[in-house]
Amino acid sequence: MRINQHDRWVDFRDGYRETFVSTGLPAHVWENEERFRRLLSYGEVEGATLSGLSDESFRAMETLVNGWMPDHQDDLAGLMKERVRRFGRYG
Repeated sequence: MRINQHDRWVDFRDGYRETFVSTGLPAHVWENEERFRRLLSYGEVEGATLSGLSDESFRAMETLVNGWMPDHQDDLAGLMKERVRRFGRYG
């Protein structure tokens, strides 16, 4: 049986729950795949910004992104911009 994208997200989210919590982001941001993707794409969503995270929390975000979509990070402009601002690197 093929698993759909939503089920993959739920499995990933549940498996990385502690890491999501460690980011300090409100749960409503990371419990919903589309909202989480918007945060990574635009750098902000209602109630959260990437620039508002501590460096430690941002590194937890990188761990999540590396586990969830390692081959599509170039599509996440907000994440890329924040990496460069913080660390002077793209990946």
